Amino acid sequence: MIKLNLGCGRNPLAGYWNVDLIRYDGVDYGDEIFFQEDALDFLDRNFHDDVVEIRADQFLEHLRLEQGLRFLREARRVLAPGGRLRLTLPDWAAHVADYVDHVQRVPLRDMSMAEGIFRPEINVLVRIVFDWGHQMIYDEEMLRTVLDMTGWQDAVITHPDGANLLVEAIAAGRDAGAPRAGAPGGQQ
Repeated sequence: MIKLNLGCGRNPLAGYWNVDLIRYDGVDYGDEIFFQEDALDFLDRNFHDDVVEIRADQFLEHLRLEQGLRFLREARRVLAPGGRLRLTLPDWAAHVADYVDHVQRVPLRDMSMAEGIFRPEINVLVRIVFDWGHQMIYDEEMLRTVLDMTGWQDAVITHPDGANLLVEAIAAGRDAGAPRAGAPGGQQ
């Protein structure tokens, strides 16, 4: 039974196969190749046990939209029936709402130049979009659309802390059109 922690950074989890671009302490696999197009195909071909959980905290937003769609489809395909998908990612709508709320309370003209040219809220928005290697931004509606497009219609989306989205889903079973490696019609 394999449990994956994708994009774990410096936060590896005990009992998981921890994967990141960089091989930090506790990372089991640190290589850019893993995050290329065939990452989950590699797992499917090379493990004899089923993948029972895929956890990806603060990961999906680091993929371009088309890569994120493929990742979600592949996660559904490689997870064993009943396997769990757990994602967390920044909630763009929550960050924009915080910014709008602050702007309404403290107009720019009331801020001194000593506070800097950019408000802290602008810096947060800029960092979410441009820093940390983010390639995509999501709010709940966009995330629901992407999940529906990739077969995760039963996924539950919650707001655990007001700044992030949490996705939890259970895999119903393998796609009929994408057999598992070693299965009839699958890759050998």
